[in-house]
Formats: sequence, structure tokens, C-alpha cells
Amino acid sequence: MLNQRFLAKFSWKRKLGPAALGAIIAVSLLVLALSPLCGDILGVKRENAALTELFECSGAELNSVNVTGWVRIDERAAGNREPLELADLVADRLGLAGEGRSYESWQNPYARGISLKGRLGGVRAVSIAGQTMEIAGIGSVSHVMVSLDGVNGKKTAALKRKIRRALDGCGGECLTAVTYAGKIKSPLQSGELLTGAEKMMGQAGASIKEKTVQDNLVSLTGLSPQFKSDLRYGEKQINLNVALRASPAEQVTYVYAATPVIFMEY
Repeated sequence: MLNQRFLAKFSWKRKLGPAALGAIIAVSLLVLALSPLCGDILGVKRENAALTELFECSGAELNSVNVTGWVRIDERAAGNREPLELADLVADRLGLAGEGRSYESWQNPYARGISLKGRLGGVRAVSIAGQTMEIAGIGSVSHVMVSLDGVNGKKTAALKRKIRRALDGCGGECLTAVTYAGKIKSPLQSGELLTGAEKMMGQAGASIKEKTVQDNLVSLTGLSPQFKSDLRYGEKQINLNVALRASPAEQVTYVYAATPVIFMEY
């Protein structure tokens, strides 16, 4: 009886024939390939591959991957713009346990804020920063930022979506970035820092839009065809930021590659 039911259930396959069945499978695969989820997965694979290649060409050892999200608060949508309220609101949306949170506040003549730290799912380190600035001619402006450390590069698409959901409704468009961080086991000289950063941008086929060169730090920002997401400010369009910072005291050089831009401090 069980075999008869099984065969009856799938008898349509025999009636369709190999050609028709193959056409249905092909159409199904095409629909899947064109879906947003599949697009995200493929985009992340390309992004990870490109960032990994940048590290390989720099000679650095990859140590960590970070996903960051940031949004300017719209007071009409968010209600209370106090840094503590903002940080707790986002922590609740991410599902951080209240007893596992720690807080650190700061203030200067121009801004004040609070940093909340915890662990997502009890494992992944999370930092949430809320801040309010007083800008002449504009007034009070608030922002909130979420930073996830120790991320598996293959899961960045899902984590970006999770951050966007946590920040949804807080204000304008949420910006997200992925940062790969590592180090070279020797402190490079200033000229070597610039050469290394330019080599990384060349590996990505990026046109350089902005350059910062200091004694022990080089940061280059540009536009690469290898990355989909981009960021605009003023007349500039960017989607790749690389930075090298030498630390003679530690005898290392820290290397960063991010798309579209490095949000975390370096």
C-alpha cells in the first residue's frame, strides 16, 4: 500500500517525460538564481574572494572579520535620542541578554555618547555605540552604530540583514560595511606603507578617490568594479577602503581592507 501511494504521488514525473521535467528544473533554478537571497549569497562570495585576495597580495595574515552598521537617527521616528536609550533599543532588537551587557560613557565639549558591549548568542562580540553631537547651525544630531567582531566571512550577508533589521525605523538609510583586519609581522616604513596600499588598490582594479598619508599610516579610498555596494559623499563615489598602520613598538604593521569604508577605529 505504501509503495502504491508513493508511486501515485510521483507518477506525474513519468507522464511529463525527461524533456518536460528538465525544463521545469531549469526554470526553477533560474528563478532561484534571480532571487534576492541568491543574489546576496553570490555577492558575498565574490566580496569575500576579493577581500581575501587583497590580503594575500599585501602579505598580511588575516586575523578577524568585522561587520558594522550605522544610521543617523530621525527624532520623529526614534522618539528619545539619548545615547543610552538608543544603545539599549538596538541591543533589545538584536536579542542581547540584559545581564550580559556592559556600559561605558564618554563626553567632550562637542558630543557625548555611550558604548554598550555584549555577546550575540553568547558567542559573537557585539559593540553598540549611541552618540549625540551639537552642530552649529543644525542643532542636536544623533547616531547609532553596531559592530560585530569575530565574524565568519561566509555569514556577512545574513549579519548585514540582522543589523539592518535592528536599525530599521531609527532614521534614514542604514549603511553597512565589512572589514577584514590582519597584520604583517614587521613595521613597514612610510614609503612601504604607501606602496603596499597602492598594490592592494591595484589588485582590486580600483581608482583612488582619496588618499591620507601620515608618518605611520596610509589610507586609500576608491571605487572598484569588484564590489557592488558603494557610498557617496560630496561628488565622490567609493566602495573600497584600505589602510596600513605601522607600530614600531609592537614590531608589526596592521592591515585593513573594507567595503565600502572602514567604520571601526584603526
